Amino acid sequence: MSCHSNCHASQGPQWLRKPSMPDNPTVEDLPKEELTAVVEVPEGPVVIQTVAPIPVTDLKRKFTEEVEFHISIDNSRLKDAALITYLSNLNIACRLKFGDAAMMQNLLVAYLKSTVLVSIGDLEELAINVILAATGKPFRLPFDPQPFIEANYELVDLWLRRLDSLPLYALQCKAELKEDVLNYPQDEDETLVGLNFVKLIAHENFPLVCLGIEESDYNWNKLFFNEYCFAGSNLFAFYAHKNNPYFMALIGQEAPEQFAVLTENLRQKVKEIEHVPSA
Repeated sequence: MSCHSNCHASQGPQWLRKPSMPDNPTVEDLPKEELTAVVEVPEGPVVIQTVAPIPVTDLKRKFTEEVEFHISIDNSRLKDAALITYLSNLNIACRLKFGDAAMMQNLLVAYLKSTVLVSIGDLEELAINVILAATGKPFRLPFDPQPFIEANYELVDLWLRRLDSLPLYALQCKAELKEDVLNYPQDEDETLVGLNFVKLIAHENFPLVCLGIEESDYNWNKLFFNEYCFAGSNLFAFYAHKNNPYFMALIGQEAPEQFAVLTENLRQKVKEIEHVPSA
């Protein structure tokens, strides 16, 4: 995301008032000891270009202003799993800025392995496109996914297994069908690794993920199906979303007219996605 506006020196750190700095500094322009820049946008949140950990004076602004933190990963002291945990605890609006492709992929691996729920749109975007690439569907990634998938085969396969369980969760949600879930293989891996798969359900490309999940791939996971293991929420809290075709099918059983409209919208969305070239 590019922001074009003037920095307000009176509200920034001391170095912003130095005449030698450019009017709209970026993280790359800043002295290493103070990696923060503030860009105020006419409409929308104040963008704070920074590093992790975020300076406390800047972090406090989230309590009084609408802010979005743009974090330079290359210049941050916190990396990989430590950064994931840090951002999970903060629960802030942020964007991740990468310069080094290796750092991007290392952070993605940490995200796929994470056992803490976190909302980071840039990592969700990378994750869903790796899943699309792994299943032979159109994708958009800034790197060749094949070597990444091969190097992290077991981890990607675990995420696919988590996602393959979602059709059965629709049965879990219906009292009269719940017992039918037991007729399918159980995924006995009850670790929390990969629990951020639920974050992909709300993604606009999730219907494309669902295409091609065969009944032979269905499985169920006792932990994810029954426990409030998603930061105090259960799976249904994420499952109930308009981008989830399986949830829309549940709605259709109760309100066929509404479902017909939603289904057509999803069908059109999938057609649009299918025509997006892989990058």
